[in-house]
Formats: sequence, C-alpha cells, structure tokens
Amino acid sequence: MFPMLTFTAGLLAGAVAVRLLKSDKAGESFSQAQARLRDAAAASVDIVKEKAHAGLDAAEERLREASLSGLNAIERSSAELRSRLTPKASVSSSAHEPAEVPKSRKSPRKTTSAKSRKTGKSKSTAKVRKSDRTDS
Repeated sequence: MFPMLTFTAGLLAGAVAVRLLKSDKAGESFSQAQARLRDAAAASVDIVKEKAHAGLDAAEERLREASLSGLNAIERSSAELRSRLTPKASVSSSAHEPAEVPKSRKSPRKTTSAKSRKTGKSKSTAKVRKSDRTDS
C-alpha cells in the first residue's frame, strides 16, 4: 500500500511541474532563474580560478625556498668534504709517513685439533678425558 502512495504522489508532483513549465509565467521565471544560476556559476568559477592561482603561486614559492635550502645544504657539505680531502699547503714531512696501526687488545685464537673439531670439544678437554680414562 505504501509504495503505491509514493508512486501516486510522485506522479502528481510530476504532472504539476509539467503544467507549470508549460505556462508562460512559469517559463519566464524558469528562464530568469536559469540566467541567475548561469551568472552565479560564472562568478564562482572566477573566484575559484583566482584562489587556485594564488594557491599555486604560494606552493611555487615554498617549493623554490625548499629547493634553495637543499642546494645550500649540499653546497655546504661538499665544501666541507672538499676541504677534508684536499691536502693543506703546510703539510709536514711526517704526515707522509704511514700512521701507526693500533694493535688490537684481543688475544689470538687458540688452535683446535682435527679430533676436537669433529667432537666439538677443545684440545685441552680432550687430553683431560684421555688421562681420566687411563687412570681408571
């Protein structure tokens, strides 16, 4: 029942709208409303164009500033690296001698025998076990 009422109400509203559009008075007001909408749309398009142009100009300026800042940072770091890599004019003769290599503080590795590598035990524990076996 309710879908039939909705359909009937839509049908009546459509018939009334068609009659109003066909009448001269409604056609006149419709064309005026259409002209007002067209003018408002043209004005809003102009406003949007101006705002978009201003936004693009601001973005371009920020991008330019960021690019300059990045290039300045690269230039500064390359100048530092260049100064580190180029030899200085007052280089002493001792600077050409090789620098002392610091000795490591670690003790050298203990060598393991082939038998202990197979068993996974060190040489000293293998000897102890052999002595334990002979004493028993």
